Amino acid sequence: MWHNLLSHAAFAPLQRERKIRLATAVARVVALAAAIGVGALLPSVVQVAMERETSQLRLQQGSEREALTEAQKVLQQARRFVNAAGRVQLGKVARKLLADLLALSSASVQLKGVTITPVKKEGWYLSGSLTGVAASREALRSFEEQVRSYDGMEEVVVPLEAYAPRTDLRFSLRFRYRLPSSPDAS
Repeated sequence: MWHNLLSHAAFAPLQRERKIRLATAVARVVALAAAIGVGALLPSVVQVAMERETSQLRLQQGSEREALTEAQKVLQQARRFVNAAGRVQLGKVARKLLADLLALSSASVQLKGVTITPVKKEGWYLSGSLTGVAASREALRSFEEQVRSYDGMEEVVVPLEAYAPRTDLRFSLRFRYRLPSSPDAS
């Protein structure tokens, strides 16, 4: 890979800047959804995350125009999902949870996808999953514990088979997050 030619000291700031740019782009898309009351946008967050990964690859390959077009399509699709003003609170909580979960990723745990779905069963909660690659078993276990210790997390499950390889562990972590208070959405 190209970054093998750079020293770790030179590569680390570039990696941090890339993460900051990615987090900023995701935060802008999610903030737009919360501001206009997009309750139905939550399923599209997964698509946004996947489109973000696609856009990253395209940017790395030099096709910036295609990535910009893809981002515009995602924003147009997000605007079409507007339908319920009562779900603004749910969107804000989901946005904060998404940002906090993305912040838990590190050089040793790379998140590839996030799914968050609101569920009303004995109160409101968010059900979801995180997929990615961990550099080692220890990194995956540490990440799992960080998610488990997040305030409001009721259930965190990583299948045992995710721990089978010693390195480059592909995982799918499922979680259930209890909302601090019930939103007024139906």
